[in-house]
Amino acid sequence: MLFPMNASAAKARSCSAEKGNMDLLEQLFAQYDRSHPGEADRTGARYGFTWDPADGLILYPANYHAGTIIMLMRRSLPHIPLAVCADTDTGAGFLQGLKMETPESAAKKHPKALFVFCLAREQAETMWAALAERLPSSIAAHSIACRQLGDFLPPGDGKTKFLDMYRRSILPASLKARAKVREAYELYKDTLSQVTFLAILRRYLFSSDSNIPITTATPVYFSNVYTRRSDEVFVDCGGFTGDTLRQFLSLSSLPSEVLPWPSFKEYALFEPDPDNFTRCKEYATTLPEKIRGKVTLFPYAVGDESKTCLFEATGTVDSRINAKKGIPVPCVSLDEALSDRAPSLIKMDLQGYEALALWGAREIIVRHHPVLAISVYHYLFDLWELPLLIQRIAPGYHYILRAYHCESDYICYAVPSPRLNEDGMPGTKG
Repeated sequence: MLFPMNASAAKARSCSAEKGNMDLLEQLFAQYDRSHPGEADRTGARYGFTWDPADGLILYPANYHAGTIIMLMRRSLPHIPLAVCADTDTGAGFLQGLKMETPESAAKKHPKALFVFCLAREQAETMWAALAERLPSSIAAHSIACRQLGDFLPPGDGKTKFLDMYRRSILPASLKARAKVREAYELYKDTLSQVTFLAILRRYLFSSDSNIPITTATPVYFSNVYTRRSDEVFVDCGGFTGDTLRQFLSLSSLPSEVLPWPSFKEYALFEPDPDNFTRCKEYATTLPEKIRGKVTLFPYAVGDESKTCLFEATGTVDSRINAKKGIPVPCVSLDEALSDRAPSLIKMDLQGYEALALWGAREIIVRHHPVLAISVYHYLFDLWELPLLIQRIAPGYHYILRAYHCESDYICYAVPSPRLNEDGMPGTKG
């Protein structure tokens, strides 16, 4: 016969489990502190070949990550030779003032360079076989993914050490940041969230040596950790070309026992990129009239206040607000733009602008307690800062972390108690 634990025993067991989980985080910090690479450990000895910074870097492809590395190298190692590459048919143009060229051209100019894939390791490995045939063996044998670059760079001095972003992040250097990480980690109560949090953190701290537990049972933003509503008011911040809208409508057409969305009241989409917004409008016109009447499109950026901001419109997923360049677009806060609505589910994927957008929605969050599905992968500190910001705005949410891709689409779900679906949370602690 099984006897239920009394309250004190249950509390002691819960405290013991939470202490054990926190110990995992402390072990991770301690291991990092013991593993700081010294000067002699750099230049890639553990990769089976050596490299001198004077031999240069070849960055491929010419994307956002390549642009970031160029900026960092110019500040921390200004004399290192750099080349940025695109394929032959897209080779024209500049990135951070550096003229793009083909990988073959860059290899001839820098025969001993380190070839850096500006992609996740997993993506790099699938691309490498085809590209390696186009390059001399001296380059082909010396390739890494961008997250491994920190293993090759010399440690920075006091002025530039924060620029060695892949190996020496801002996290280990700051006791305040570590305290925030602990606080955020404690918000997650289910085992999968805790494992995912630690895996993401381990990947940042120790190059790309950690597997990320990828969620495949449900689409991104649509985890079954929260229940569905027939009067859902969905707010899509960062609507792109309507991809999330398409997914939402496909789910709402499924039988009620499968990720049910028997109906919805409104879908409000915000997308400031003119090309992407045009694609959203074109898609909306193809919808049945009954559905089309529930979809509202706003050509606005979302932030903490209403203003005009500069927006780097690329017509791709990399479009973003840029303080220095871009086209002027209207930016609104959700509190103002949706003051006459009661959002029940808010999704945000804003290329690093999520914190400001959340602050601009604080009245809605306090008043209506919507489910929040927030991207926490654009900056390392988003992993802990964004859930802590939500907790500051409206204490009482339940927090669930899921990853849908090895390198991106890490989503923090903040779910109010009435909509928490504990059946959809594997490893929930009682």
